[in-house]
Amino acid sequence: MSDPLSEPSRPAGERIPPRPHGPDRNAAGQASGAEAPAEREAAAGRRDVILSARDIVKVYDGEVIALNGVSLDVERGEVVVVVGPSGCGKSTLLRCLNGLEGIQEGSISFEGEEIPSDDMPWHVVRQRIGMVFQSYELFAHLDVLDNLLLGPVKVQGVPRGTAARRAGELLYRVGLLERARAYPRQLSGGQKQRVAIVRALMMNPELLLLDEITASLDPEMVREVLDVVLELAADGMTMVIVTHEMSFARAIADRVVFMDAGRVVETASPADFFDRPSSERARQFLNTFTFDR
Repeated sequence: MSDPLSEPSRPAGERIPPRPHGPDRNAAGQASGAEAPAEREAAAGRRDVILSARDIVKVYDGEVIALNGVSLDVERGEVVVVVGPSGCGKSTLLRCLNGLEGIQEGSISFEGEEIPSDDMPWHVVRQRIGMVFQSYELFAHLDVLDNLLLGPVKVQGVPRGTAARRAGELLYRVGLLERARAYPRQLSGGQKQRVAIVRALMMNPELLLLDEITASLDPEMVREVLDVVLELAADGMTMVIVTHEMSFARAIADRVVFMDAGRVVETASPADFFDRPSSERARQFLNTFTFDR
């Protein structure tokens, strides 16, 4: 019997290709037979919206308004990056989209069906909408492999051997196959976050939410995590990403959503948002990343 954690068979030297930046990504997708979101819309005559939020209101303790009428559509295969100052509601929005926080007003729909519903309660939704947190949330008493197998085996009923083979493939992809039997305490911060991303992918989600996944990492570890996300985007994974890494946001986004004080202030392409922001508040925000001597 073959070892489920053995290195996958690949041509010598083959690795996942790096993700092209900005507009070049759409061109690369066309060359490989994939269509950019705008072209899919034109071809189909309609937008292929996988997730839609309408007029979401989230209030804490009856008085703190975290989200104030937020609306957002996410198309299949699209990467939406949400940016804004701390406390503007970015992380709260992701938690609401995944049912980790309840909303007081508005609605959320997944593939055209309002959620939660009798057919799609939140525990089912979370198998299709994965989430990666900034704090890893790995079980300290389980090694990497057992952390990865817990969801598919216990929740989805996937045979352990099948799940272990997929775990091996994903760990190889993120450069951590040799750490499969390590415990979280034996991993660096960047390695823990890569494991957390693989854990989300083990459930085969259709949409991935990433919440400030580099916030607790030192600069050298940030790149190794962001490279994994760039590769996922190149493969067509639909993602909504909250980040303070502006260069990363510009490189990976199909669309940038700027939030402030619980509202969506501006939505634009990366080029328009970073070079020609339309709102004064966005210009003020971007100026905080510019330093003059």
